[in-house]
Amino acid sequence: MKLFDILKFRWQEAIMVAGLQACCMILLLDFRRIQEEPSEFGRFFLMGIGMAAFVIFSQMLFWGFVRTALIGGVQSVGPAELLRTGRGYFWKILLFQVILFPLFVLILFAVTSGVQLILHGDVKQDEVSGWLNILGATTASLILIKPVYFVPAQIVRKDCGILEAVRSLGQTQLLKMRYFLVIAVSLMLISGLVDYLSELIKPQSIYYFPVLGVQAILSASGMLVLFLAAALEVDRLMPKKTDEPNDDSTQEC
Repeated sequence: MKLFDILKFRWQEAIMVAGLQACCMILLLDFRRIQEEPSEFGRFFLMGIGMAAFVIFSQMLFWGFVRTALIGGVQSVGPAELLRTGRGYFWKILLFQVILFPLFVLILFAVTSGVQLILHGDVKQDEVSGWLNILGATTASLILIKPVYFVPAQIVRKDCGILEAVRSLGQTQLLKMRYFLVIAVSLMLISGLVDYLSELIKPQSIYYFPVLGVQAILSASGMLVLFLAAALEVDRLMPKKTDEPNDDSTQEC
């Protein structure tokens, strides 16, 4: 079962899942601009609730797609089934991502502080430039590539808990997954470049939302490819069941 075979035969579901993810990213990326504008608390609160509900819905579909791709391969599945399948995995993966987030922030802080110290001899976290934040985020993503992608992959493939998935990381040898590594590093570098270019576009520009859309589509598509590729690697390395030996053969003289 190959990654691009699944995306080829289930392209409609893949576009739906990636499209919803892209919409979530546009909302989250543009939320910074909304926060800077004066608005009523009630309106701001309702927008946050609606956004959270939309993100949860899209993430359940996302993990439902990954799980059904592992179980059913190229066989198409309806949105209701994707939602039902992904619901059980979403909360476990969300909890793990919340636990991992402080470590991501710590690495980001270490990278930005280190570069500032080298370039300016001083650390000012309130004056970090956009390119430096992108560099720190990309570096943190590369350092945490195993837990970020393979803990969710273990949870979805093995239908296990967070602790078991984390323990299984010791068996994950990235250097033997050259195909995944090439895709992951390439997509992360492209994403970092696109993020940097998008920082040059001001919210008042007519190009702001088109650029935001392109950034979100590339990021969402990359996430789908990477998480699906990681899950397929876990599936490939899992021991396969062998047929029981024929009893008649053991009775032959």
